Amino acid sequence: MDVLVYAVSFALQIVTPWWLVRRDERRLAPRERARAWNEATFRLAVVVFGPLAVATHFLRTRRTVRGLALGLLASALTALPASAVGALAELWLDEPSPTVGEALASMLLGAAALALVAGILAALLVGADVAIRRGARALARAARGAR
Repeated sequence: MDVLVYAVSFALQIVTPWWLVRRDERRLAPRERARAWNEATFRLAVVVFGPLAVATHFLRTRRTVRGLALGLLASALTALPASAVGALAELWLDEPSPTVGEALASMLLGAAALALVAGILAALLVGADVAIRRGARALARAARGAR
């Protein structure tokens, strides 16, 4: 039964972020959509990072504090279904029986910790992206000046 719970949680950690990011991309303005990931990067981010990819997507496409806040909230929300499966399985399987309050607290703390890590990761990735773009512009200016 543990394998089934793990498999369902694992699948939810991929499907939920995929659905949320795709839904959000359909609603983006053209300028924001241009900053979204290409298909290969999107698939890699969702499979490898799961809910962490959601915060990065929101910050990458919006590049505002509001985008970061939306991303952290969405990242926490995408972690909840998988956490809920684990918490309900613990209650149902009659393992070390946490109370409903303990299971809920564990689920919420896990989602909050995930949102914090997602925010840090998103800030690092966007910062690296901005630095790379600035470096590319500086190289282009230097190349034009050398002609």
